Amino acid sequence: MTALPERVRERRPLVHAMTNYVTMDWVARGLLAAGARPVMARDGSEAPLVAAAADALVLNLGTWGPDLQQAMLEAGQAAARGGIPVVLDPVGAGGIATRTRAALDLLERVKVTAVRGNAGEVLALAGEQGLVRGIDGPQEAQGLRLERAARAVARRFGCVVAVTGPVDLVTDGQRTLAVRAGHPLMAQIPGAGCLAAALVAAALAAGDGSAPVEAAAEALLWAGWAGEQAAADARGPGSFAAAYLDRLAGVELLPAGRVAPPLSERLSLYVLVSGTTPAEVVEAVLQAGCRMIQFREKHLPLAAQVEAARWVREACRRYGALFLVNDRVDLALAVGADGVHLGQDDMPVAAARRILGPEAIIGATCETAGEARAAEAAGADYIGAGPVYATPSKADAGAPYGPDVVRRVSEATCLPVVGIGGIGIGGAAPVIAAGAAGVAVISAVAGAADPGAAARAILEEVESAKRGGWT
Repeated sequence: MTALPERVRERRPLVHAMTNYVTMDWVARGLLAAGARPVMARDGSEAPLVAAAADALVLNLGTWGPDLQQAMLEAGQAAARGGIPVVLDPVGAGGIATRTRAALDLLERVKVTAVRGNAGEVLALAGEQGLVRGIDGPQEAQGLRLERAARAVARRFGCVVAVTGPVDLVTDGQRTLAVRAGHPLMAQIPGAGCLAAALVAAALAAGDGSAPVEAAAEALLWAGWAGEQAAADARGPGSFAAAYLDRLAGVELLPAGRVAPPLSERLSLYVLVSGTTPAEVVEAVLQAGCRMIQFREKHLPLAAQVEAARWVREACRRYGALFLVNDRVDLALAVGADGVHLGQDDMPVAAARRILGPEAIIGATCETAGEARAAEAAGADYIGAGPVYATPSKADAGAPYGPDVVRRVSEATCLPVVGIGGIGIGGAAPVIAAGAAGVAVISAVAGAADPGAAARAILEEVESAKRGGWT
């Protein structure tokens, strides 16, 4: 459990929100409910003075105009000179070219601490086509494309980027966190996103500046958790809004387990083990940073498979890694696995989803764009594309396709893609450059003289390629 609400109430930060006319009252009420103190000066003659005296500043482009742009610029520069966190809410970026230019101009000329936007706005800031549908309009899932865009914006401007949606993403370009909280009724409040930006500002002001990614993620968790609680009290959008403020004020501790690295980061190094893989190899790769292990066993009796899988599952839990079972949905259920990985000849993804439920992680091996689109539509969480290179670990693997198979599949789906088949040190970077979120390996690690060192080398190659390929 996290104590951000308590920190904000103790500090009572003065949040200068240069927000839009439509949501000004809602943002002020929300900040007061959270324990912060709002001030809403927008005029250019006083905004820089107020910003310099505040604990945080929010620049919201909702009701934009040239005069407000200049006032925001001067206020932002005044805040930055005083070391005051600045949060930019680029409302309308991607929908109107003027808004996109205005947001980029502020990012270029003001030391912005954090950007809080929806998917379309962040894609637009990254130079891609956005999907803006209104001030707080819902956005279609963008998957890895959105993560890449958010990382790129964060690295370019040296700030945190918080993307709100069905699953919120927060990144500084190196580390990324996913926040799972919220309720559909939040989309019925004009200004839910504006208030989220203001809460991010309050969280940054209440912290010591050492962990802005965590602070922003906690703020979005606070906003989403209050929404979930308020939905239980509401009869519709009107009563929900009142209940939301009450719940925002009433939250003391935030729930654990709602903030974690997204699946795409856990897939960076994905190691396959069998029932006969030595325990020291499993421990070594987990110690090296592997956060996804798949249990793949074709020969041992079922009882022995259950025993071996349970041990690997427990090892994964000690290191915070995900544990999946290859092919066998029954074995996954028996040992309490986090999910399964299915081939084209295994149980259909949709059937496995019905059996395992919505929280299970399901991967699917695909060789074509059509297979990838079908797997996504059926409920898969990630795609394994290959074989990339020739592999001795799977006797029935077809001829290798090279990294192009990853490119074809990743262009066809929003899901994260893992390159599989014959990947080792030196072969991972081309797979990442082709669009993969990570690589799956067997013999390159399990057959190495030092499995831990091999795992670290591949993981470093993957992360280096991600940084170079996503700039």
